[in-house]
Amino acid sequence: MTLFLLRMISTALLALAVLFAVAAVISLFRGDAFMMHTEVMTSPAGGPTTHQRAVTSWRGGLSFAYVRADLVEESARHGKRLRLHHRELRSDQAPSRMDAPASAAWIGFDWRRRDRTTNDPQEGLYIYRERFLTVPYWLIVVACAGLGWWIGARPRLIRRRHRQGLCLACGYDLRETPGRCPECGGEPMLAARWSSM
Repeated sequence: MTLFLLRMISTALLALAVLFAVAAVISLFRGDAFMMHTEVMTSPAGGPTTHQRAVTSWRGGLSFAYVRADLVEESARHGKRLRLHHRELRSDQAPSRMDAPASAAWIGFDWRRRDRTTNDPQEGLYIYRERFLTVPYWLIVVACAGLGWWIGARPRLIRRRHRQGLCLACGYDLRETPGRCPECGGEPMLAARWSSM
């Protein structure tokens, strides 16, 4: 990869870390949660299936939900639909604690994996597969910032060595020997073009 691309990826990850840090602060101090929800209903050969996905920001964490509902016995005909909406949830509607152990919940993680069946005379017999995961914002911020810093370390090192007149490969002082590095044999003029990107 070129140094320019590494710098762009590093900058994007650091900006993402800042964005998630702001979202974490907002979610900690607001009383309401924010949820984005999509629902897709398809009609495969076995019967209609509904896929619901939701992302909720609530109390310093980002919660992901996926629910798949398979209609086994159909009572009423459903059409194919796609819905995307977002809304603010009141405190009493926000996600509650799920199945994670207390130690994982204490640092902000939570999850649930559950399969259940409902039989409604109006809707029919449904089989639900539910998957929920909550990830704390602090982990997302640390991961984005750490990865961004790590990816950007090499371009920063090369720029610093170029400004100080050092060999870009090994860091040897080239101010007295500008033609070729006596340590590693690297040619500074060929490598200098990478530092300008």
